[in-house]
This record gives sequence, C-alpha cells and structure tokens, in this order.
Amino acid sequence: MPPQLLVSVRNGIEAEAALQGGCDILDIKEPARGSLGMADMAAISAVAEVVGQQPDDVALSAALGETTDWYAAAPPALPAGINYAKLGTAGLRPDLDWQQRWSEVRRQFDLAADRDIAWIAVAYIDWELANSPPPLEIVAAATEAGCAGVLFDTFAKTGRGLFDWLSETQLRGLVNDIHAAGQLVAVAGQITAENVPALIDFAPDIIAIRSAACAGGQRTNAIEAEAIRHFKTAMHNAAISH
Repeated sequence: MPPQLLVSVRNGIEAEAALQGGCDILDIKEPARGSLGMADMAAISAVAEVVGQQPDDVALSAALGETTDWYAAAPPALPAGINYAKLGTAGLRPDLDWQQRWSEVRRQFDLAADRDIAWIAVAYIDWELANSPPPLEIVAAATEAGCAGVLFDTFAKTGRGLFDWLSETQLRGLVNDIHAAGQLVAVAGQITAENVPALIDFAPDIIAIRSAACAGGQRTNAIEAEAIRHFKTAMHNAAISH
C-alpha cells in the first residue's frame, strides 16, 4: 500500500489549500514555534471545522509542542476531530524518568479530551542537537506505551534532512522494528519530491511535509496547492515504478 501524504498547516486557510492539493492527512502546527510547535487552540479548532465539512475522510493530527512545555501548564481539551497527536521529546535526554514524565503529559491530554488519544511518538533524528533520547530508545518506549506509531523528524530546521542524519541501513532497521510492533511509521525532515523514490523503498506509512508544500520551499511561507500536487505526482510515479 502506498504511503499517505501528510501536510502540516497553521490555519484554516492553509488547510483548504492543502485539501485542494490532495493531501491525505492534515497536521496542525505553528512552524514559527519550532519543529513540533503547537498552534493556538483557535487555529486547531478552525482546521478541525474545515475537515469536518469535507465529504471525504481526511485524518487530522496535531503537534502539541515539547513534553517539557507542559510540566507546569494544564493541557487544553483537543477537538473531537483530532485523530492523532504528537508530543516532542526535546530536552528529555538528561532526565532518567523521561518516559514517566512523557507518559504523564500524554495522560493529562487524554483526561482533558475525555478520551484516549492516538499518540504518535516523536523520534528526533538529530537527537543530540535536540538533547532528546536517541531514536532506538524512543522506538522502544513507543512500543511499551502502546503508541499508534512513530514519527522520525528533525528538531533543527537548518536545511539538513532525513537522509543527512540517518543512513539507509539505519532507517530500514528502524522502520522494520516499528512495523514488527504493529505500529505506523511516519517520516519527515526537509523531505523533497526528489527524496520520494528512495523513501518509497522503505515502505513508510506516512510521508510528512511542510517546506515542500510551501511557496518557495520555505516552511514559514504559505501552503500552495500546486506544490502539494507536484509532490503527490512524485509519490504516484515512484509507487508505479517501484
């Protein structure tokens, strides 16, 4: 089965453009606030409303910032339309009890929403820069916690992407481990249309983009439907030739 395309949007207007471009999953985040920057609740609700008006099923996910952002703050109640949620792991590496803290923050979000949220664990592939636990540790924790899947992403948005941090052998091993546990695999990190043929070979379930969906390939610019259509065409062609 070919991977689904996730596009990260910051508001309802961008959500409409991403849907016009043909994305399969809408992800809500504020890129100005970092890799997993959480958008304001008004923006999250606006995107959920846009998706709720669609005739076709479009999954919805939300970035909720870093785990450490919520140590002294009460999580808000996420809208019912959110299918998946992601919580970053930056800054957790020095904490010997990081798994417990990570679990507690997720539990607080579940309680606020009054339901069990499907969580996607975030493994930063530039984990040393993020001061995050290494990917293998995140993968093991995600399996133990019963997460719905694992996202591989870059913490620092400096132009270095997925394959600048992970070798093909490392990525293949991680993907195989996650699939063996019955979980989804999502890949992100400055992914371009040129990367798609190589990515298809690893059989990720989700390819996640922001920069490649934006005007001029800049993640803080507006989403463009045409850029998404270009990326979807690359995915289609790669799937046919694989």
